[in-house]
Amino acid sequence: MAVREAGKVDDQGNVDEIKQYRDARWVTPPEALWRIYGFDLSKNYPPVKQLQLHLPDMHMVSFHERQKIENVVNRPGADESMLTTYFVAGLEVYCTVISLSISHGNQMVNFGNQEK
Repeated sequence: MAVREAGKVDDQGNVDEIKQYRDARWVTPPEALWRIYGFDLSKNYPPVKQLQLHLPDMHMVSFHERQKIENVVNRPGADESMLTTYFVAGLEVYCTVISLSISHGNQMVNFGNQEK
C-alpha cells in the first residue's frame, strides 16, 4: 500500500482526504474475488427477511419434478419452514430468560427511575 502525494494541498489550503483514501486503498484478495463475481460487499436489501405465512403442516416445499415424493417428504427438515423455525427459536429464547430469572430468585432488574 502506498500513499501518493500525502498531504497535498490545493489552492485554498485544503487537503482532499477522500482522494487520499481512495488512492491508497488496499484491495485484499477475498474482496477482489467478491468484486469479480459481483457479490454485494456491504448492502443487503431488503434488510428485513420475509417469512411465508402458512397453516400448520401446510408450508411450501420445493423439489425437482423427477424426485420421488417419499424422498421429498422424508427429507431432513421437510417438516420445518422458516416461520416455524422462527417461532421455535423465539420460544427457546423465552424459556432461557424464564429459567435464568428463576435461577436468580426472580430478581427483576429495573434500569428506569430508581429511588435512592
